[in-house]
Amino acid sequence: SKDPISSAFFSLSSPNNDEKVQALTTIINLAVEENNRQLISNHGAKFSQIVNCLQSNDNQISNFAAQAIANLALNENCRVSFGRYNAIQGLVNLLKTKITTADPIHIKRTLSALANMCLQNDDHREQLGAAGFFDILSKILNLSNNEITESALTTTINSSSNQFNQNRIANSDAIPSIAKLLAKIPQSQTSTISIILHAFAMLSTGEPQVIEQIVNSGAVIQIVQHLSNTNVQNVQNVLTTIVNVSTDELLLPKLMDANVIEALTLSLSSPNQVYSNTQIQTYILQAIQNFALIDSGAARIFQLGSIDNILPKLNSTNVGIIDQVCRVVANLCVNPQIRKVIVQKGGIQLLEKTVEKLKSGGSSATLEVAQLALANSKAPC
Repeated sequence: SKDPISSAFFSLSSPNNDEKVQALTTIINLAVEENNRQLISNHGAKFSQIVNCLQSNDNQISNFAAQAIANLALNENCRVSFGRYNAIQGLVNLLKTKITTADPIHIKRTLSALANMCLQNDDHREQLGAAGFFDILSKILNLSNNEITESALTTTINSSSNQFNQNRIANSDAIPSIAKLLAKIPQSQTSTISIILHAFAMLSTGEPQVIEQIVNSGAVIQIVQHLSNTNVQNVQNVLTTIVNVSTDELLLPKLMDANVIEALTLSLSSPNQVYSNTQIQTYILQAIQNFALIDSGAARIFQLGSIDNILPKLNSTNVGIIDQVCRVVANLCVNPQIRKVIVQKGGIQLLEKTVEKLKSGGSSATLEVAQLALANSKAPC
């Protein structure tokens, strides 16, 4: 007798729909375990049968085919085999037809299959974009189903690093749709909020046109509000987005209009336990130093009284925090008025102490930054 895997693939070629459903059910159940996924990957030449089932007029067959791909695509060899048979195009085509019928289970399974197909495979990410996924993303998000939203955004996260997809995202209404979603979602929907914040953090690492769209869509106003979140990963994703979008000096005025500096300043003195995390503090200071590069940004930082919270962090034992504080101070000291206040608050003494400490052991790059900050602070007022 045949083993269950061979029997399942044999049944997939049957004209009987019930036999196909049973075969797909067997594959789905077996593919829950990685050992079985590896065994099934040896039948990769027959994966076209599963992909062909995506085109079935029988909803159960196409639904189960998507689930089978979702489970199997967690295995790298299976992903590659499905890629040979244009599984991604088949899944996106299926998704386009199911959006109109609003079958939530079917849509979620199809999205899960796409998300898994894009894991660690840039060719598949490119195929996803070329198949038109980002053109329909806003329609998917408009279905207002949390599970579907999370699956759609996970697919976006897994595929957004592809350079071609960056252009596709910028030329679609995906980012404004995600921004609108964040604006209206209840605070109780914590898992969906986490995925949205993760999506923006990933998107903000991309091409200039994507970063510009994040800012112009009004998303930053919504993102910044989640700095008060008590989840470290969420706050880190918020700060990653802010740091990345604030690297473009031309966008800084718009970010200031969104009260980003105010939010960052409050974070420095917040009792929220999240902000005791050294990496979080480093991100906050990195964002502040980006704003300190322009006159209006430095002036706003100064007006908000941030210096009292920034200078003491030179006493930190964390080199990353010291590095960012020195960068902030170096930038702020370009302004004579701010420089005078920094000197009055003991900035020179703190910087001299920092330089000596770094000379005795520390990062040479940080030492250079500290020396620059010290030199700037000693310039005539």
